[in-house]
Amino acid sequence: MSEQRLTGIAWAVGSALGSAAFLIPWKLAASVGTARVNLLLLLVAAAVLNSVALPFLPRARSAQSGAPARRRALWLAAQLSVLTLLGNWASAMAIGELSAPVLSVLQRTEVLVVALLAWLWLGERIDARFGLGTLIAGAGLLFIQNDALHGRAGAVGTFYGLLAAASFGTMIVLARRAGQAIDPVSVNAQRLWLSVALWFVINGVPGALWKITAQQLLYAALAALCGPVLSRVCIMYSVRYVEARVSALTILCAPVLTLWLSHLWFGGLPGTQQLLGGLLMLTGIALPISGWKRA
Repeated sequence: MSEQRLTGIAWAVGSALGSAAFLIPWKLAASVGTARVNLLLLLVAAAVLNSVALPFLPRARSAQSGAPARRRALWLAAQLSVLTLLGNWASAMAIGELSAPVLSVLQRTEVLVVALLAWLWLGERIDARFGLGTLIAGAGLLFIQNDALHGRAGAVGTFYGLLAAASFGTMIVLARRAGQAIDPVSVNAQRLWLSVALWFVINGVPGALWKITAQQLLYAALAALCGPVLSRVCIMYSVRYVEARVSALTILCAPVLTLWLSHLWFGGLPGTQQLLGGLLMLTGIALPISGWKRA
């Protein structure tokens, strides 16, 4: 495997870790606050954390400079901010109805969104190995969370989970289309602050803001660190090195990580069916990667 592909996959694995860890404090935040206020806290915390870390994060040397490049980066950040607000609001609504592992499974359907949009917008080929790997991984996802098929997840939570997946999947393809022309770190900071501004444009200043508790703020801040900051920065770097569909496929390991983190925090041992589903899923992830020739 080439060094470039290995780097891209490593960033994608980092994104999966952040995505898995994100759902634990996000679930806890849903138990102590409303989805609308939790969303604002998440976005503000993510924007502040990203801005504080900005001087210490690796910058993209190949990113273009000049007024036209800055305008392109700002336009991309504006597009991502809309999707950020929509995706995180949908996940906030979903996590109130679903368990963290089930929501993680639903959000991984973003791989289908990424593959479709990357084919339509970027001309990325969907080869047979990738298609087979996606099917196997998808079967593993269904196997690991079979109870979601029997209506226990709830129709409302499922809808919002799929909406979040569509939003986040579109973000991946937009970042991939920008490619080497942008600096992921600075664009990530811009899209977070724009998301905060957009929240106030939509919601104004509701009275619930004056009832925020320290516990609610802590959970939202931890979720922000794991998800919008670490996970999104990692995925924006990943798609600089590998195809968007490969990044999305690698992130399919997030539900396995979420399952174990949920077990550690909330208790409950995963059963044999869940373990077999995780094995199927990892097999599906490994299949297209195994086809690349060693450089």
